Amino acid sequence: MSFPLISIIIPTYERETILCESIASVLQQDYPYFEVLVVDQTRQHQPDTEAYLQEMDAVGKIRWLRVNWASLPGARNYGVRRSVGEIVLFLDDDVQLPPGFLAAHARNYDRPEVGAVAGRVFDRMKLAGTEPGYAIEDLPPEAMDAGIAWYHIDLVHTVKPQQVLTARGCNMSFRKTLFTQHDIWFDERFRGSAVREESDFCLHIRKTGMIIWYDPDAHLVHLGEESGGCHDISTRSLQYQISFYHNHFLMALKNLTPWQACRLAASLFDCHVLGHPPCYKSGSPIKVLTRGIFYGIGLLDALMTQVRGLWDAGQVYTQQDKLDPPTKPLRILVVSHTYIVDLNCEKLRSLAQLEPGTEVVVVVPKRWRPGGVQKGTIEPRSWQEGSFRVVPVSNWSENHQGLLCFGAELVTLLQQFRPQVIQVEQGSRSLAYAQLIVLNRLLKLNAKLLFFTWWNLPYKLKPPVSWLEQFNLRYTSGIISGNQDGAEILRHHGYEGKIQVMPQLGVDEARFCPQPQHQLAAQLGIQPDQFVVGYVGRFVPEKGLLTLCDALAEIHPEFNWKWLLVGRGDLRPTLQEKAQKAGIADRLIWVESVPHAEIPNYLNLMHTLVLPSETSQDFKTLTSAGWKEQFGHVLIEAMACRVPVIGSDSGEIPYVIDDSGLTFPEGDAAALHDRLTQLMAQPELTRSLAQKGYDRAMLHYTNLALAKQQLAFYRQLE
Repeated sequence: MSFPLISIIIPTYERETILCESIASVLQQDYPYFEVLVVDQTRQHQPDTEAYLQEMDAVGKIRWLRVNWASLPGARNYGVRRSVGEIVLFLDDDVQLPPGFLAAHARNYDRPEVGAVAGRVFDRMKLAGTEPGYAIEDLPPEAMDAGIAWYHIDLVHTVKPQQVLTARGCNMSFRKTLFTQHDIWFDERFRGSAVREESDFCLHIRKTGMIIWYDPDAHLVHLGEESGGCHDISTRSLQYQISFYHNHFLMALKNLTPWQACRLAASLFDCHVLGHPPCYKSGSPIKVLTRGIFYGIGLLDALMTQVRGLWDAGQVYTQQDKLDPPTKPLRILVVSHTYIVDLNCEKLRSLAQLEPGTEVVVVVPKRWRPGGVQKGTIEPRSWQEGSFRVVPVSNWSENHQGLLCFGAELVTLLQQFRPQVIQVEQGSRSLAYAQLIVLNRLLKLNAKLLFFTWWNLPYKLKPPVSWLEQFNLRYTSGIISGNQDGAEILRHHGYEGKIQVMPQLGVDEARFCPQPQHQLAAQLGIQPDQFVVGYVGRFVPEKGLLTLCDALAEIHPEFNWKWLLVGRGDLRPTLQEKAQKAGIADRLIWVESVPHAEIPNYLNLMHTLVLPSETSQDFKTLTSAGWKEQFGHVLIEAMACRVPVIGSDSGEIPYVIDDSGLTFPEGDAAALHDRLTQLMAQPELTRSLAQKGYDRAMLHYTNLALAKQQLAFYRQLE
């Protein structure tokens, strides 16, 4: 099965909480490549809805498109023109999606003859009127007869895949080429609830030779909210009744033969005017007469619409839409030693897949000695996946970020690739960045230049290093800083351009996710009723482990807990001795030298992860002194596993956690004790923070979320 990029378009009008829930349902899909476009025709939302949509748009989860008119077919066309996917999928704003929904739509497009997919709709109102278990295998032949099909197509109870005449507007997808190559668009003359606009569109598809395939596995729940949506675009009044008949007759006049149109008119009169089955309307003479008048007015109105269409195609909102020229695909060059590890490339791989035509090339050193726990020299491989590739280039300096620079192969690569964006992730004082600035000018690439930095401590520079930084900042188009402090420091150093605060690497939600670990818990001697306080990282003083030990030592005996420490470091003997004196040594579980791929197993044993980092002045470099937490990547890994987090206020930690966990003043054991006791004593708080942390990680910190933020930042620099 292939995985085409799917553009999900949700037209909405006057919907509030249910709209947010529908969007959340879409964002929970595990399909790898999709975008969400919300075409919003609401004049003013409630504050909570407004805030939710703004946040989703700001972090790139959705594209929130606001228009000042109300037309369902107009909104569909508006969204299509701004979509980038190979497949366009339309949803209503009051739906719930099951797992695998997008994949069920996508798999049908492996067949070249399929131009559209009609999904099954569990319609709350229609299901209420049928017996439980009622199902249809094959639709009757009449369901393919355009004159009378509309009374025989049942996409609620049909359980067998098959070709159909039309889809339902709340759950239908199409190849983008139907719009771009075949020039088929939704007719914006369909009014009000726009009934039959999707049928009109589908009848045009049949003229291309492509088929509309019904897949019951591509199902959703349609809630049928009584307020908002189509109901309020044109209320159930005189205007609604006339537009209902108008739309039926307009479809017939545009697409049907005279005989088919007569049969449709007869069926429409029999069902909706006389009230015969399946409509079951009142047979009161007054009501029949009233409906008959609406029927006649609707017919005349449709005839007038069709006549006006001789000189006016009716695409009123499309004509008003002066769409900006489509954004051009970007060629992006990223330079960093970080990406010698394949797993670290996931964000950039996602970046290459966000927009068709985008290319990402990553330059890494041919040889690098990371130091620390990673002994020896790494020689990364050259590899490519679609429009993403990693290119090792000969380098000087194999273990110093600032002194790293590259050989003549880089010039050849730049001449061939000609990037439009160059991002060097070695800090503000790196030779590699200065090298790229010079080559950008000499080769006349005119690329936008950016660098990434983690540095979050004040520093003073002397020549020639100060000259190097001033040169780099002068030719910088934008900066990505891993933390708030880093951005503020660069402002103090005179940079006045755009800065985006976001981490360098995201969390892999497929790897870091909730997974029960009963067997591992048993191996480590953890009982089901024990509250596990966890720590993952280096065993060093600046990580605040001594403060955490003091806080745990004061936990009331009524609580049954364990302290799980995953990592390694020289502080272990000191910490062991301190725990022994406090009488809690038997509660400690040490797990050393765990590969990163196995960290999720241990995170899923924890009831809370604590990162009690403390700012220290014990570290010195040539230009600065001290250390404080630059980000705390383990926090977002724990949040992705639905583990509630507690962190000190050192460095970036409180910004990472925000209101999705608990924080305390660094070094304050009493405050940390209070936070731990809150979680141990309040299971509901623990569950609530676990969910809030998970939502925050999925919204802000996945590789895809970061890729979208990074691409949006590049676009700001154009």
